[in-house]
Amino acid sequence: MAKKTSRQVSKVSTSTNGAATVSQTPRATFSSRYTEASTVPDYPYVKKDLRRIGILAGSMFAGMIVLAYILPFIVPLYAH
Repeated sequence: MAKKTSRQVSKVSTSTNGAATVSQTPRATFSSRYTEASTVPDYPYVKKDLRRIGILAGSMFAGMIVLAYILPFIVPLYAH
């Protein structure tokens, strides 16, 4: 992939006497935007929290499945 280079944009403005002047202004490049985005800090505590929530949800879901199979055999024993 080709390396992106910055371009300069020229602006034409007229002075009070009617003469046109050209001014050069540097244009922001895409690479500077990408460097700003890549400096976003990583949040390791979010990953830990999501992992813990996933483990808790999975274990509770597995517990519900186990209870769905076991309870029909246990409930008739205690019904009087």
